[in-house]
Amino acid sequence: MRSLVYAGLAASVVGVLSLQTTASAAEVLDTGATWNAACNAAMTCRLTTSDLPANDGGLAIPSFVRTSGANSPVMMVLPTIDGWDTLPSDGKFTISVDGEEVAAIKVNQLRQDDAEGGYVTTDPKIVQPVLAAARVGEDAIMVSYDGPESQEVATADLTGFRESLDWLAQQQHHPA
Repeated sequence: MRSLVYAGLAASVVGVLSLQTTASAAEVLDTGATWNAACNAAMTCRLTTSDLPANDGGLAIPSFVRTSGANSPVMMVLPTIDGWDTLPSDGKFTISVDGEEVAAIKVNQLRQDDAEGGYVTTDPKIVQPVLAAARVGEDAIMVSYDGPESQEVATADLTGFRESLDWLAQQQHHPA
């Protein structure tokens, strides 16, 4: 009887330790130069750039987020301009890779998400071309915002983008 109790206790300890190991592994951060990739314990993964907006306000480069579900779409987050809570609906974001326009999105086509810090879309007709272009891009990604009261531009080099995107796909067992 005592051996059954010890065996049960040992199995419980091993189970708890393996859960802790899994949760810790999910929080691993893989840095690829300018681009960073991270997944939390729930396997929501994020691809961001380390380039921050200019000190005078400005715009940040988009980030990409995907939850762990098998058919989860990638969400592109277009940050709000520093100092603005809401952008005018007739404003427009333009994303270019290596100098070629990939997407132009009006603010009214996006959903404001304060938790993500900007405007978001999961529309694959917008997000997938941006990801595909950045994956094969050799130089830089640029986002510009053109609105009735403000014009802003942000640029980041693509160093580490492809490797970080591949790492995220591997973590979530999604095709790259």
